[in-house]
Amino acid sequence: MTNHPIRCREISAADIDVVAEFLTRGFAGRPRLYWMQGLRRQASREIPEGYPRFGYMLDHGGLPVGVLLLLYTSRNNGAETAISCNLSSWYVDPAFRNYAPLLTKIAQRHKEVTYVNISPAAWTRPIIETQGFNAYCSGLLFSLPVLSGVKPGVTIETVSPDTHSIQGLPAADVELLTRHARYGCLSLVCRVATGERLPFILQPVRIRRDGSRRRRCS
Repeated sequence: MTNHPIRCREISAADIDVVAEFLTRGFAGRPRLYWMQGLRRQASREIPEGYPRFGYMLDHGGLPVGVLLLLYTSRNNGAETAISCNLSSWYVDPAFRNYAPLLTKIAQRHKEVTYVNISPAAWTRPIIETQGFNAYCSGLLFSLPVLSGVKPGVTIETVSPDTHSIQGLPAADVELLTRHARYGCLSLVCRVATGERLPFILQPVRIRRDGSRRRRCS
């Protein structure tokens, strides 16, 4: 280890390549292409003004030794704009683990933001609970629509990547559906007999012969 100082700073567009390399080393089973695809998407998506586009990194001599990606989004409910942020892909090099709390402290300093962690590894749950996170739900839900009868008056519409509006849905929901359709996900709107519109986003998963899963979108 050299005597370069450790500093926590925002990840910039110029850091994408080295951050992808770092996360590839930190997360076994995730290829570099996976990280580059996600970071490039984050580079182009709309985020609330004044918040980090990618997240933060621990900088040691110009190279990352710790990374925490942040996915910010805003939603206008008519009365006010709510800001939320998903903490994702937190990894710190073992030699610098004592600096790990610095990442989360800086990342969660905005009191007006609702922070979530939708995909924590099982072994990290005790750690993030000490940071103030509470479990929202647990367990798995399995649905077998093929075994259900067809309900009268119910229709399902597939949302294409170039859809601009959907009757009965707020513009924010339409944008979310179309953005995920562009990512390769299956975006649907279920119209029930009462006139209510229910949006769904499904992630296609391929089941390999060895039983492992392969995600097609992130």
